[in-house]
Amino acid sequence: MAAIQVGRYDLCEQRVLDALLDDPNDVDLLVLLAHCKLATDRYAATRALAEDAIRIDPEDGRGFYLLAWATIS
Repeated sequence: MAAIQVGRYDLCEQRVLDALLDDPNDVDLLVLLAHCKLATDRYAATRALAEDAIRIDPEDGRGFYLLAWATIS
């Protein structure tokens, strides 16, 4: 998503939240939203989203990566 690449985390978050309304179990969207939260120092939200991603697809390492970063930040 171009918005995240230019630091428009607010815009990215809104677009991802809108997309999650259609598919709340989309791991790609959860990970993208977690990146937005992490980039804006919202660690508790990052952890929650990462845990959701892990619960949905424990084989996808991105959730674990984000959970680790949010925990040590």
